[in-house]
Amino acid sequence: GNQGKFVSLSSFLTTKDRPSKLTAMFLIFVLLLMGKGLGCEGLLDASRPVWHAGNRSAYFVYVRSPTFQTPPLDAGEHLILQITARQSPHVPSGNGNTQGKLACSFKLFVNGLVVTAGPGHNLPHIPSQTPAAATQAVSVVDLSGLLRQNVDEANVIALAAFFNWTKFTSEVPRVQAVVCASRDGFTCINDTNVIVGTDSTWWVWAADAYHHPRGNINETPWYAQPNEDLDQPTLPRGWTLPDYTMGPEWQHASLQPPFSGLLYVDRTPPAAILTRKACSVTSRADGVIFIDYGQEFSGGVNLTFACAPEWAGRRVSVTLGEQLDAQGALVAPSLAKQYFYSVWTLAGNGTDCNNAIMQHEMIQFRYAEVRLLPADSVGESQHGEENERDQHKQTQPHHHRHQHQHHRQSPALARQVTIDSLAPGLKAAPLVDAHAWVLQHALGGNGVNPYEHSCSRSQPLLPGPAAPADFAFWSSASPTLDAVFNMTAYTAAATSLDVNVDSRTRQRDVCEVDAMITAQMQYAVFPPGDYHMQRRTTLFSYSNDSSVLYTWADFRFSVVIMTIADYRETGDVTLARQAWGVPNRITAENKAVNSIQFYAGLMYFNLSGRNLFSFPPSCLGPWECDVLADWPTSTRDGYIVNTSNTDDTIRNSYAILAVEGLAEIADAIGKRDEAVQYSAVAAATRLALRTHMLRVNASNHEAFFVDGASGQGASHAAIHSTLYAAAAGVADNDPELAGLLSNYIIRRDLGPSSCMTGKWVLDACYRLALFDPTGAAATYALSLLSRTTYPSWGYMVSIGATTSLEAWRPQDKWNTDFAHPWCAYPAAAIPRLLLGATPLTPGWQRAQLAPQPAGLPWIQTAVPTPLGRLHVNYTLTGSASVPRAVTVSVNIPSTMALQVCLAWPTTAPARGLTMHVDGVAVNPTPLGRLLCAPSDVHTEVHSVVLGLR
Repeated sequence: GNQGKFVSLSSFLTTKDRPSKLTAMFLIFVLLLMGKGLGCEGLLDASRPVWHAGNRSAYFVYVRSPTFQTPPLDAGEHLILQITARQSPHVPSGNGNTQGKLACSFKLFVNGLVVTAGPGHNLPHIPSQTPAAATQAVSVVDLSGLLRQNVDEANVIALAAFFNWTKFTSEVPRVQAVVCASRDGFTCINDTNVIVGTDSTWWVWAADAYHHPRGNINETPWYAQPNEDLDQPTLPRGWTLPDYTMGPEWQHASLQPPFSGLLYVDRTPPAAILTRKACSVTSRADGVIFIDYGQEFSGGVNLTFACAPEWAGRRVSVTLGEQLDAQGALVAPSLAKQYFYSVWTLAGNGTDCNNAIMQHEMIQFRYAEVRLLPADSVGESQHGEENERDQHKQTQPHHHRHQHQHHRQSPALARQVTIDSLAPGLKAAPLVDAHAWVLQHALGGNGVNPYEHSCSRSQPLLPGPAAPADFAFWSSASPTLDAVFNMTAYTAAATSLDVNVDSRTRQRDVCEVDAMITAQMQYAVFPPGDYHMQRRTTLFSYSNDSSVLYTWADFRFSVVIMTIADYRETGDVTLARQAWGVPNRITAENKAVNSIQFYAGLMYFNLSGRNLFSFPPSCLGPWECDVLADWPTSTRDGYIVNTSNTDDTIRNSYAILAVEGLAEIADAIGKRDEAVQYSAVAAATRLALRTHMLRVNASNHEAFFVDGASGQGASHAAIHSTLYAAAAGVADNDPELAGLLSNYIIRRDLGPSSCMTGKWVLDACYRLALFDPTGAAATYALSLLSRTTYPSWGYMVSIGATTSLEAWRPQDKWNTDFAHPWCAYPAAAIPRLLLGATPLTPGWQRAQLAPQPAGLPWIQTAVPTPLGRLHVNYTLTGSASVPRAVTVSVNIPSTMALQVCLAWPTTAPARGLTMHVDGVAVNPTPLGRLLCAPSDVHTEVHSVVLGLR
């Protein structure tokens, strides 16, 4: 009944004993046939999947429970809702990517309050790619504070359920839920504690009479979802409330077949729904109402229109987007090839009029345009409506891509107006309220994102704990640096739901590098304690066929690095043990894949005889012998990957980081011999990189790495090769090489590389600056983080970005989306690298503060850790060119020991430096170019000063 059972079964599958393995496979097979789940006994035993009997092919079905009363509970018990729904699977041609897309398969209402939407993601298909074998994730909602407690008061659960049946006719749409008593907050005590569960006593309505699908949102094959044509007069008003009286259009639910996959209780808290007000509402001369919500987010609009006879049956169109053109009009379709265009029919007047309209599907957007359609469009066929949609697309300005402006702050609009002044009018729709709903991770509380602008600050809809105060905080002498931190930290929160994906806009896939960068941001800025999302993403990647057969070789190392990051951050070996025990799998090519060891590439170590990781003689899948390096291809700087370059630099640099960390977790879980082996492999590969790929240009005082040890790669040097190798520590404890590599990176200045590779630029620079006596790479990194010229994160901010783009600018990639966390690494780099706040022992019991702020005059910051927030004030006395002292004041969590190391802003003076800790002179110990206090400081407030002798 819990995840422990899954781990133990997995451990059977990793055994070398064939009879035990066959037994375990048989047990899994029996469980699948029985439909049994992990932690889902109440759901399985006291409920059944349901849908609409008379219209099984409906896109939308409204589902409603019988009313029920809450029973008295024993001490320590509370009520939860377990819920799951079959998502629309999606299989892009030639990709093999079989996981369901993150669409709102259901939206949950409790007594009229909208609570959440989900599920966030199906678990992967194991081991085949047959949709029927998909493991089904079960979301859990805490009903505390939502249900009426008096025995004479009724409660109701209501669901707006969606399934894209036209694309997946072989699938069975269904939804299943129970309300039950729980002690652990995730699982039912037993089936006798179930209060109500889906069965034939529940009610359903084929809601396609209200939701008329209008074509596909996405014009690319990645994410299939229809736009919504909402017919407000047909909406059953009050259907989510306990006292609603059902009419003849409602019928009893039809029982559906059990889920064929293994049901799995998802311990990631479901995403929270919040409400957000508009920052501005404006009206153009053509009658178009333009709404700016201030920052990009995941969610939808929740608009209210006036009720009056003249509006009965009138239709309005709602277009959502994330970019404005040079004239301030919405770019539709978006560069990412989404066209969020819905048409809504308004109700008239009277007591039954309800023109408060909530969009069902979650969209990534910032702006909305509302148009009142011509009166003669009433009663048009869907074909006619599609023509109107196409005409709207044709009327959008067709500027060249380089003319598009992202998030312009002052679009060319006719006038600023209040909501009341918009209605009524000859051209404008009668809008009276322009709120939106926001879907995002609960963030340890009520889901409020602390990095939101004040004009658009979202508010929780539900009772519950306030947002915790222990997010990361950053303030410094550089306004641009502060803006970059806030933009990327906001991105980390705004794009987090319940699993980390590459983008909520276009693909909604768990791409391994994107997930790794997102997890690193979340560890750096989120409140401590809730690591379910990062762990679920990591296990998803280990178990996903797409991560084995259909991802690049360098991406697979990212999964191991995510596992290592979790252990270093938390000190908890649970994820490491689970990763070690992920079942062996036989791929389509009949080759064994061995979980974390496969992802670390150990089976391909030393195939070339050079102590390097080589491509295998034959490949597991179409990308297994390929390296992404960067994306799009124009940003790869010509990086060479082909059959003549079997020992490429990027993959070997990744391997060093992965295998070195693998040694740590092997030691932590008691695999001592393997830990020694992996440490030796990492050291040998680091030396091999220097031996075979390093080139020194003495006349230019530079050093760089070529793309590979042999073939064409040995004679070509993309900037990426040097960045990845330096980030992997090839110049550790070598001041001369660190300086030569720094000179090369500074001269090349990113060129050309993407904002994803910005992560490796920052990792490389701060690692090199630790050993280069001049610290030049840290100065360059600060300039990159604080400049506003292209390419940089400050440039994104300067053109109005509120979440990080997929590329440095829109024109760098033909289908750029505008909320892509793989380009938001400064949220992690600023506290972890510039400030240098990192754990020295897993779980932060011993930590290090080693700031390299170059010439920044001052910093005030707070960094979340599992032990509490670490508060830091940094001050430079004098100037960056003529410093006199640097001072760090810290407030340390009570159970943390902190090593404080300080860097002099310039090359250390010949006359030497002195260090004082709490006013007492000490003899510092060197760490590269830094000087460290000889003893750790503990508990509360301390001051460390490094000054001229």
